[in-house]
Amino acid sequence: MGQDTREVREQVEEAREQLGDTVAALAYKANAPRRAKDRAAFKLDGAKRRMNGLLGRTGKNDARR
Repeated sequence: MGQDTREVREQVEEAREQLGDTVAALAYKANAPRRAKDRAAFKLDGAKRRMNGLLGRTGKNDARR
């Protein structure tokens, strides 16, 4: 009986974790302003990386000059 109880508790805990992840994902999906802000930040970060890459290739970001 002790083994069955432990298994059930583990299953319940796993189900709670999955439910928590699902609720968090749904809350994020429902928060359109947050998603827009995250997407803008992601795009800005990508643009900065591309710009740094371009500057690095042209030598304009070279501190030795």
